[in-house]
Amino acid sequence: LGVSVMLHPGELPVLKSASRMARLFGVTIDDPPEPDRLLKEGDEIAVGGMGLKGLETPGHSPGGISLVTSDGKVCFAGDSLFAGS
Repeated sequence: LGVSVMLHPGELPVLKSASRMARLFGVTIDDPPEPDRLLKEGDEIAVGGMGLKGLETPGHSPGGISLVTSDGKVCFAGDSLFAGS
């Protein structure tokens, strides 16, 4: 697909066990690709010309990471934020 796979180092065990875990639920999946890059707090990437900085946001996942725009106005937080939190 021409995309880069990036994740926090804390998610490597989850990535490496994905196929085994899927089988526990009766699902067969291809082994996920190795990450192209590991992202940690303060790491910077560019996506579509937009600068993003990594912000570690662990919770139910030890490698939770959010991405904040260079101007600090937008945060891509995944499931780190919930209504009323």
